[in-house]
Amino acid sequence: MAYFCPLWTPSTGRTQKQSIMTTILFVEDDADDRDFFTLALTEVNPDAVLTPATNGQEAIEILSTLDPNELPCVIVLDLNMPVMDGYQTLRALEGQPAYAAIPKVILSTSDLEENKRKCLSHGAADYLVKPADIKKWAGTVHTILNFCS
Repeated sequence: MAYFCPLWTPSTGRTQKQSIMTTILFVEDDADDRDFFTLALTEVNPDAVLTPATNGQEAIEILSTLDPNELPCVIVLDLNMPVMDGYQTLRALEGQPAYAAIPKVILSTSDLEENKRKCLSHGAADYLVKPADIKKWAGTVHTILNFCS
């Protein structure tokens, strides 16, 4: 459940392996998109841990139950969801110091510049458009995982 990266050790001048947990909170109401993301994540980083939520309210509830050492390295939010959408979730998280350091990435079918601007102005680290081609999901997941390093 962790991937390894080399860590240079001054005392030996060599690298050693250090475990880094890659945990993603994936907030998406569409089952197909959850499946596409999960398959792509398995391809890109099979050791990553994916915590799913179907709306922003559920995501905030999940976050509130986690120990500070268990927080995800990135939160991926769909923009259009029932109960609490991605934009509302960004706004709710914006005022929470405990989650300020966690990058929030919007992953939406909408490519409207207004949506992107609005999300970025309320704390989103990035705004990505969902791939229409299943073969391109791995590239999107790879882009998201860059926020974990």
